[in-house]
Amino acid sequence: SSPVAWSSFWTGSWSKDHLIFDFLLRNPRNYMVQPSVVDTQWKPRFFPPYSFKNLRVGNPFYEYLDACKVGFSVLSAPFIFPSDTALKYGNVHMGIGVPDILGTNSTFAVITDDTSLLKKTLSGGIAIKADNSEGENEFNSFIPGPKQLSVDNDSSRQGGHQIHIQLFQKEKQAKIKSEDISLTLSLNKPSEKVIITFLNQDKKPIKGQTYFIFKKMKPLILYVAPVGIDPQQPLWNITIPPNFIKDLHKENAEMRTIGWPSDTSALGEGIISSEDFMNEALNEMEIQEKMTIRAIQDKKKAFISTFFTATDRVSHMFLKDGPFYDGTGNMTSAKKGVSKKKKNTSNDTAISETPIVTIYKKMDTVIGNILKNLTDETMIIMSDHGFHSFTKGFSINTWLLKKGYIKLNDDNPKYGDNDILLKDVIWEKTQAYS
Repeated sequence: SSPVAWSSFWTGSWSKDHLIFDFLLRNPRNYMVQPSVVDTQWKPRFFPPYSFKNLRVGNPFYEYLDACKVGFSVLSAPFIFPSDTALKYGNVHMGIGVPDILGTNSTFAVITDDTSLLKKTLSGGIAIKADNSEGENEFNSFIPGPKQLSVDNDSSRQGGHQIHIQLFQKEKQAKIKSEDISLTLSLNKPSEKVIITFLNQDKKPIKGQTYFIFKKMKPLILYVAPVGIDPQQPLWNITIPPNFIKDLHKENAEMRTIGWPSDTSALGEGIISSEDFMNEALNEMEIQEKMTIRAIQDKKKAFISTFFTATDRVSHMFLKDGPFYDGTGNMTSAKKGVSKKKKNTSNDTAISETPIVTIYKKMDTVIGNILKNLTDETMIIMSDHGFHSFTKGFSINTWLLKKGYIKLNDDNPKYGDNDILLKDVIWEKTQAYS
């Protein structure tokens, strides 16, 4: 898995040495699972209200570069967070593993008055009630902030960022106002990245970065991207040195500050569309390309490591039906580029432009642009894993449940795809679980 591969990459050692064996780690205190690399603890009386610990053993190789006085730049480094190692000759920008402001990998919010959506358990997301007691086109709601109280639909919840939404039916627009922002959104058009403020229990301000997509007028569906830290006033360090994030953001105003910027959960839940997802993925690639070329042009840097994650995210979401699946139910032929629903009349031998084709064409362009900025340097392209489509899966816990190894409070559970992991397990009578 990725945490294992990248931990070995950083440390040059095997799992038995760096002690990362999987994506998840079992917590023996409560039998639940947690991320294998970053341990997050909620500390309500502290500021910030979380503590993070990287569980990997061993030093990343760039520390040895620094000790040898070799200049370097490491961009969007996976599974390095948190790290406060002092470096003299290089800088590090942390990627996968950097949490959102809720302390999670990435949790989106959807503000809605759709009662069925409000009752639904969303994987990787929270549905928040939009209150229209002031009028049919006027809504009050909030954006969940750092963990203050239990998550619920109370619009006055302490720690949430209060917003007012006004709909304009004729123009198909929504206006969002709060103490920090005033935005006019058109349907299915993402907003710019904005900074919003939350208050902790001691009324200390905590600033976060997000953006919105107005998805539907009636019922109201407003997507709120996972809230990252404010790059100009970071709540925790995501770069070495700490101020490096400020420099990166000044040059790339649209860059995100979470390790998982492509919202796979919101796409999987149908809250955002394939087009929304691809727009963010392509934007992420352009920012990463710009940061990489800027680092190459710094002649003090003898080693540069840069990580592009969009190909991974797009492949995870669209490869299940083959590389030529267009995300809308159409399948194209690898040989002729012909859709099952519509023939490609412009060029029968061309491959149709599907998300995977688009993202890999973009990656090819990015590599070409990077090569143009190199002279006699060595360039190595590598990945932590490949991809293949599949149509079947095996649920180990379902098998254990049917065989009697797992015991539940309910003899006939009716679980959905997004039910809480290991819900209703009677641990005293359970022999094995996965």
